[in-house]
Amino acid sequence: MAADVDWVVPLPDGLDAAGAATVPLNAQSASRVLAVADLTAPTTVLVIGASGGVGGFVAQLAVAAGHRVVAVATSGDEDWVAGLGVAEVVSRDADLATVGPVPVVLDVVPVGAPAHPAVADGGTLLTTRPTEPIDPARGVRQELVLVVPDRDLLRRRVADVAAGALRTRVAAVLPLAEAAEAHRLAETHGVRGKVILAP
Repeated sequence: MAADVDWVVPLPDGLDAAGAATVPLNAQSASRVLAVADLTAPTTVLVIGASGGVGGFVAQLAVAAGHRVVAVATSGDEDWVAGLGVAEVVSRDADLATVGPVPVVLDVVPVGAPAHPAVADGGTLLTTRPTEPIDPARGVRQELVLVVPDRDLLRRRVADVAAGALRTRVAAVLPLAEAAEAHRLAETHGVRGKVILAP
């Protein structure tokens, strides 16, 4: 397998390859989301998708930055998400209109329009895929955030996971020959953690 040297960093002691494989896309995406959010002072942040790879890292990084995090968790994942240090865990089945309004909504699933009532007028709504536009009259900053590879950032995030400062989860490790099964698993609701393909 060929890879640009800027895409890889050494594997630290104490972190296995499967755990490390959850970091590049997920943790760098999470870091990018928070960078674009540009939160200059502690505030309340709603993280939609905190059970997932990106959302779990977003929640942890926001807590570490001093923000009050309200996290939306998949049913059965509430305890794991609560263990990320968030202030409050909300069921994925909850009406998000009853959760807000909060100044910042980070919708990393994304759920789209159901997230709109949760963000305060004049607030910020960030998503990881294109979603429906919010009413411009509400003055909400709405942006799509995509990952930007950053080797120094990747090195820091891998080190954070290796040191236990950030938590991640691996649901299954499958050989490359079972890629179709890995895709099937990844698309199944209720999978706890990432499905990793091993060479």
